[in-house]
Amino acid sequence: MSSLFSYIMRADTGFSPHVDLRCLYLSLACCKPGIRRSAKEDDWVLGIGGMELHKKSGTDMVGRLIYAAKVNQMLDFDSYFSNSSFNGRLDNIYRSVDGKGQEWIQAKNPHHSERHIEKDTSANRVLISDHFLYFGSEGPRIEDLGSQFLALLKKGPGHKKFDLERESVAKRFIESLEGKFDFHKCSTPTEAGRSAACDECEL
Repeated sequence: MSSLFSYIMRADTGFSPHVDLRCLYLSLACCKPGIRRSAKEDDWVLGIGGMELHKKSGTDMVGRLIYAAKVNQMLDFDSYFSNSSFNGRLDNIYRSVDGKGQEWIQAKNPHHSERHIEKDTSANRVLISDHFLYFGSEGPRIEDLGSQFLALLKKGPGHKKFDLERESVAKRFIESLEGKFDFHKCSTPTEAGRSAACDECEL
């Protein structure tokens, strides 16, 4: 039984989620511990623009689809950090001191500081997708894809979860995306070049 998770993005710097320059993978390794803890293979995650991102970027982002990703792999932080396929990724910043996943070392990075460690590592899980659309600031409005899909929007913090087998609006949305777009879509993040501390996470 597959699910769809939907949340409002407060930041889109290319860090969370992260897509490599070759457009091979989309990863969610930091922020959103509730989704990272719960999502499993074949689940979908949607990131949608909200008012805060709109105000910060000066771009009309409210209700725009920033990314959609089908999860095909889940790794713990140590496995992600040591896997040569994922070396050098912007969000590959955690490994445990003794390999037991209890005490964490955070690699120096421009997005997350020590104050983010507890929340990031509360879910020792990285979601990886090789079947995704990453639109950045160029995403379609959810309502333009179909007014019925406005039901997928999450207001405020947290996330919405839909059963893809039992809730037809979620199933039809995924079918619509797969019918309209070529996957492995990459674009420039809405806040490209911004290296200030990430404010996607609510601390």
